[in-house]
Amino acid sequence: MNNILIYIFKPQTMKKLLFLTILSSVIFLKCSKKEATLQELLVTTTSISFNSGETLQIDAISDFSINYKSDHEYHATVSSSGLVTAVKVGETIITITSNGISKEVSVEVLPTQNILSDLILEWGILRSEIKTKVGEPDDEYPDEITYYDIYGTAEDVIYEFDTDDKLIATWVYINISKTSTLKEFLLERYAFINSKNGIDFYADSFL
Repeated sequence: MNNILIYIFKPQTMKKLLFLTILSSVIFLKCSKKEATLQELLVTTTSISFNSGETLQIDAISDFSINYKSDHEYHATVSSSGLVTAVKVGETIITITSNGISKEVSVEVLPTQNILSDLILEWGILRSEIKTKVGEPDDEYPDEITYYDIYGTAEDVIYEFDTDDKLIATWVYINISKTSTLKEFLLERYAFINSKNGIDFYADSFL
């Protein structure tokens, strides 16, 4: 009798091996694709509060180039690397842009000196509005009103008006012993222009 050797194998084993091979390839391809994903703009700094002259770094990352811009450089500037410098008291917004994505960081520059915080410096405000806020002046003329020793630190305050009775300038007389404190108060809020005949001139913008 002739003997016949028959080799019997399980087809499902091959299928499993084939399936595992294909699955491994799919997983490998998926992992490779995920690893190639680039980091979009991520900003963890949401707001900044500091004093004039101080600096703080905005925390932002992206695999693309990042651009920074301050809405009001009078209050705060920002470098190409995201370093924010406080300039004058007030508020601004720093806009961070990368690959078409934009984020905003609110910035507030806080004062350290408040010796004349009640002084009215709202250019364009009417004479009648100042009287409502402060009260009747000690002296009054067609183009100005004067208050004596009303703010404590300042000895005299003169509000000057144009022909429409709108505020165009504020004059402050202060004891010489407090001039250094007053200068700090002014410099952290206003831009120094020049000195003439013993009078210092400041503006609320860089000329």
